[in-house]
Parts: sequence; structure tokens; C-alpha cells
Amino acid sequence: MSATLPNLREIAIWLDACLYVTQYRPVEIKEYIKVGNELKSCCEQTEITRNLPKSIVPGDKLGIFPLIEETLKSNGSLLVFCQSKNACE
Repeated sequence: MSATLPNLREIAIWLDACLYVTQYRPVEIKEYIKVGNELKSCCEQTEITRNLPKSIVPGDKLGIFPLIEETLKSNGSLLVFCQSKNACE
């Protein structure tokens, strides 16, 4: 909830509730950045992990569908951030 509610402590006080905070994650999060057709790891140094195939999906201006398809076929999950609400739609 902290990503969507910046004032969790105040809400907990208002609700007369206990605030529980943890950094535990059941699955390791791996972060990547897609620049053009390159997939880059978000480590201490941003390094090119690999090149992605060109998208053949009509309307895929950003070329992200090959990455989405690959992730879902391997039973993975992903979160794609867009620059605006209109871009998400």
C-alpha cells in the first residue's frame, strides 16, 4: 500500500490500527529497462542483457509485445509503466 498511500502512518492513527511494515518478498524482483530493442539490467551498472526481437503486432509502437508474450509464456509476471494514463489505454 505504501506505493499508493504516502501517508500510511497517519491513516493507521486515524483508523486506530497497527501499522505493519516489511521488506519481505516471496519472489525476487528483477528490474529491466527497455531502450529501443535492447533490454538492460537495472544493476549497479546498467548493462545490455540482450536484444529483443522486433514486434509484429500492429499498433505496438514501443515494441513491448514480444517481451510481454515471452514473460507470460514462461509463467512469469510483469509490470509495465507508462508515461501517462492515455498511453496506458
